[in-house]
Amino acid sequence: AMMRVTIQILPFFYGPYWLHIAMGDTGLVSTERVIFACFFSSLISLLMIVMVNLADQTENPFKHGNRDTIDVKGEMNLARQAIKNANEDKERPWYEAEVFDWESEEASAESESRE
Repeated sequence: AMMRVTIQILPFFYGPYWLHIAMGDTGLVSTERVIFACFFSSLISLLMIVMVNLADQTENPFKHGNRDTIDVKGEMNLARQAIKNANEDKERPWYEAEVFDWESEEASAESESRE
């Protein structure tokens, strides 16, 4: 709430600075400088509004429909599936024998015939 008030009040505090930009060192107001000061002031206000909105959207990760929402149901289903898979594999040995090409009987026979 405080940031929203700051966004509304901040342009009034920066008013003298924007006026200085519009007038320049010579003290003469030019159209280009006024356009630049208005554009820069609008850009800063817009960026602050965007930052506040983004902070509001990422503040609660469990709120449905936000950018940073955590899918609790999906995560729980994945956890249940992982536990189910682990339960099915608990009777199997923790290792599996891997027979490489050079360890098979056929490979041994071929190497002996070459010699």
